[in-house]
Amino acid sequence: MKCLLNTLLLLLITSFVGESLAFAESETVSPTTDDEVLGVRFSFVPAPKDETLSKTEQHYRFVAQVELSGWPAAEVVADRRLLSLLITPEAKKRSLRCVHPEAPRGMPDAERIKTASAEGHAPAWREWVDLRMYCNGRALKALQGGATVQAVYGWKKKNKSKWIARSTVDPEIKIIALESESVTLGKEPEQESSGAVKLSLRSSDRRDKRGLSFQVAVFSPESSAYVYLRPDLYRFSVKRGEQTTLCGLYQTIANPIRDFFQKLGGRRRIAKSLDVSQMCPELFNQAGIYEVSPMLDLPYEGESFGLKTFNGSFQGPAAVFRIRRGDGEYVEQLLNEADSQNEASKEDSE
Repeated sequence: MKCLLNTLLLLLITSFVGESLAFAESETVSPTTDDEVLGVRFSFVPAPKDETLSKTEQHYRFVAQVELSGWPAAEVVADRRLLSLLITPEAKKRSLRCVHPEAPRGMPDAERIKTASAEGHAPAWREWVDLRMYCNGRALKALQGGATVQAVYGWKKKNKSKWIARSTVDPEIKIIALESESVTLGKEPEQESSGAVKLSLRSSDRRDKRGLSFQVAVFSPESSAYVYLRPDLYRFSVKRGEQTTLCGLYQTIANPIRDFFQKLGGRRRIAKSLDVSQMCPELFNQAGIYEVSPMLDLPYEGESFGLKTFNGSFQGPAAVFRIRRGDGEYVEQLLNEADSQNEASKEDSE
């Protein structure tokens, strides 16, 4: 009888331990910043100043970096899509979570895993990111008004097959997620706009470039006159990182017709939808954030028809175009050599 009771007690203990272990495997990860325990260090900080960037690009560009701080060697996942951001608006305690729209559900391909050694000074992984690629809606509005930003790199839940870094000495020693320190981000820089004719371009958020269009409006709130509009008079300055491309239709010389002049002024707006595949066929292939500034040339005068016209070249503020997936190819977003050298000299001086 005593033997039977002992057996039943052992079975109950085994069952309880099994349930506890199963729960531990599925519970949410609580990342830590204890470098000595982890063996690696994760940082997420504003990018070095780059004169080739616009003010808003510079404002939202951060650098994510993983480097060894205890392990002699390690394998590190190098995939910025595994970043998630915690955005805490000013004067508020509740945080908003941002994730990459194409965040992998499983471990990335082998080409996204890098082997690093503590012998060199180079980080195991480093890429720049644009916060607007991760945040939209309420979170993006919070960023625009100023907020605290904290990054988590890795997986939200524990899983035996998923890791963000592991020791090459003992592959069973794995890290599921890494957490950065918080950084305070100020308000988004304002964009200047001048000239009698104003242009506005609607922002866009799409999986890829298929069906993408420029929804542009022309208006003049302070004065009124006539304008002669044609699709080939619109141009667009498309900026992504260090590269800026000017695109549009080939402009042809036309003989103006009186009926084609349109009056502009007050609350009246003239809206136009232009197909991106015709205006900028070579752009928007890669996933990322694009800043697009609308431009309009108004060379045609209405003096021969007795009309007062707006003439000249005008440019509106940039709109944000987010392409979530694009052609699907992963392209590393590396800092340019000048930025890397500045970072290295700063670390040496410290």
